[in-house]
Amino acid sequence: QAYAEAKGHFPQASTLDKEGKPLLSWRVELLPFLGQQGLYDEFRRDEPWDSPHNKSLLERMPAGFTHPEGSDGPGMTPYRGLIGKGAFFDPEVKDGITIATITDGTSNTLMVVEAATPVPWTKPEDLPSTRKTWRRSSAACSRRGSIRPLPMAPFGFSTRRSVRRPSGP
Repeated sequence: QAYAEAKGHFPQASTLDKEGKPLLSWRVELLPFLGQQGLYDEFRRDEPWDSPHNKSLLERMPAGFTHPEGSDGPGMTPYRGLIGKGAFFDPEVKDGITIATITDGTSNTLMVVEAATPVPWTKPEDLPSTRKTWRRSSAACSRRGSIRPLPMAPFGFSTRRSVRRPSGP
């Protein structure tokens, strides 16, 4: 939420080049707000995540992006954002969503889930907002930053509603 307070909106799913091609994940954009300004400054933000220079920073992933069991490998994170129309990372919202657009409240809307397949933490690859791509024992982070376990019940109304920003079915 510190990012949103400083910038007036939450980060987009990725930074983009002039042609609209994704470069770096939202996780890189959060670095200054996680006490990692030095690491943030080392990124070449006009290059993709897998450029030789940016790829050399993968192993310096902040601990907060590591699964508690540490089983995903160096530089790999299971924590991925939910992307889609009406989701936290909505590709139709070019500057990132604002708190005002979260009509269900920040504690009732999911931002990040623990994915079944980890990715390099700087890679701009998030998940469509469907439950089948989440881990068997998944946890999720709401926009307020609270982390809570998600039961493995079928993808139902309450979970769908938590993924979407506006109220409604």
